[in-house]
Amino acid sequence: MSFFERLISTDKGKRLHQQERVILEATELICEILEQQNVSRAELATRLNSSRGHITQLLDGRANMTLRTLSDIFHALGHEMHLSSLKQGQRTAVSGSSNKWKPLVNYHPKRPDQPSNILKLAG
Repeated sequence: MSFFERLISTDKGKRLHQQERVILEATELICEILEQQNVSRAELATRLNSSRGHITQLLDGRANMTLRTLSDIFHALGHEMHLSSLKQGQRTAVSGSSNKWKPLVNYHPKRPDQPSNILKLAG
């Protein structure tokens, strides 16, 4: 049994894995937008009236990123943040009231074999 299999075999391990996955998805999405817009961490810090060091800690996962902080970052980048939820193990979600099933996980353009985000953006 691999380390990962042992980790997710317990409730505590599953929670830890989910926490790390959400942090990684959020920070990768933010970094992707920064790159697309050619915005540096220093510029993002200026827009948020923060320090570059704090932005680096947030994006490296060393500092806790609250929902308010996430919302502020997306706003500073001209985006809106929308959350989606899936039952554990589910890979699709019902979209809108039409009851049509829609894939929820988008794929990273640089790594098409890996999910990029579950956070959806408008803007």
